[in-house]
Amino acid sequence: MKPLITTLLAAAAAFALSGCPAKDAKDGAANIQRSTGVNCTTERRMLQTAIESYSILENKTPVTEAEMVPDYLHADSPYFDIDATGQIVPSPGSTCN
Repeated sequence: MKPLITTLLAAAAAFALSGCPAKDAKDGAANIQRSTGVNCTTERRMLQTAIESYSILENKTPVTEAEMVPDYLHADSPYFDIDATGQIVPSPGSTCN
């Protein structure tokens, strides 16, 4: 009987000290969502600044991101595209809006 009680107490202690995995998973998912939001905001601002700089210095609105690489952007954005009117729109499959 004593080994059973010891095992149960050890298991209870391990569970209590381990934290709640469901809470940790929810926190992790929330942190990923916040991180993605920050990436989207940063990428949108960078693309907007590149479009404004290009428009001023080239005296025309860019039709594609490729026109701005490498002078105004390092590479095409994985999160956003530029539509035919020069507006920033989410890339297909992007989680940004």
